[in-house]
Amino acid sequence: MEIPAQFASRQFEAAVQAGGVEVLKFMIPGMRLCAPLENVIKVLPLMELQPVPGSPRYLRGLMNLHGRSIPVIDLAARLGYGGYTRCTLETPILLCEHEGLQTGLIVEKVIGVETLERDAWQQTPAFDNAGLLLNGTVQTLFGQSQVLCMERVIAIEPGGMRSPGAPDDGGIEESA
Repeated sequence: MEIPAQFASRQFEAAVQAGGVEVLKFMIPGMRLCAPLENVIKVLPLMELQPVPGSPRYLRGLMNLHGRSIPVIDLAARLGYGGYTRCTLETPILLCEHEGLQTGLIVEKVIGVETLERDAWQQTPAFDNAGLLLNGTVQTLFGQSQVLCMERVIAIEPGGMRSPGAPDDGGIEESA
């Protein structure tokens, strides 16, 4: 059952207003983000990804994790925030889960964990629009951050064929 973005946003807002919500803070190129810690299983190093023909351009491929195929999403591309994330062997993947669905998210850098206090929530009415991949904005020690609407971000949408410029080698580059 899909949760409307407005409802998901209000659920997260209510949790923050109650105090004590833990989030993982991280970055994609040029953007600070956070996700509820309850949805982040672990941080993994980037590994070889198997391409999925005909997949949306943000789906970088499948990783093999203990014999399970897990889809891996380039979060910058998924959010429509620029092109693909430049990946090196040190690029982290956030292994995330929502209602039993596991997905890896390629991010640029993991900052750390923080407990949000009551006054951290700074949602604007624009985040109530259906279909947004963000719940709202919070003030963290890291600065103002956007909060991922996890149930929408990790859902792979049909269509959106891979563009000709999409990385076809898993996107891993040797670091200098």
